[in-house]
Amino acid sequence: MRLSITKQIIISLTLVLIALLVIKPVYSSADSGFSNNYDKAKSFYNDGILKSSEENWKEAELLFTHAALANPSFEMAIASKALISYQLGNLDEAEAELRQIIRQHPMFADPRAALTALLWHKGLLGEAESHWAAAVGLDSRYLRADWLLQIRRWPPQPSSDLLAFLAFEST
Repeated sequence: MRLSITKQIIISLTLVLIALLVIKPVYSSADSGFSNNYDKAKSFYNDGILKSSEENWKEAELLFTHAALANPSFEMAIASKALISYQLGNLDEAEAELRQIIRQHPMFADPRAALTALLWHKGLLGEAESHWAAAVGLDSRYLRADWLLQIRRWPPQPSSDLLAFLAFEST
């Protein structure tokens, strides 16, 4: 079932509110142990990575959202949140998030590679190839499946789509 953009935005805002109301109190008792918002963001990000490795996508999404709220310049948390949106099938939301990151950080390869996979998934080959040229020009590690799966550890759907795109490109 496809949700309208409005419903997806409402769901996303609800997730942010849940993150603020549910997750923040859990961590608030430890606030005195954090030296700044970067430390808070990093803690939420690391917890998000853990939940991703457990394939607990909804909780990972909340944690990445909270990391991005704690430190809005933490690009990897924002990109990871977009990848989780993609994994959960919220393609329009993920695409908007990825495009926003690319606008703000044009030299950041991860969202360009993720947008390549998403556009490939949507059947937009020409635009996918354009973003791929930029992504691989910035960071050639995205050419390596082992790096993508074992080091960067993207969720299964974006990984699968990028690998399918790479297989197509090599033919």
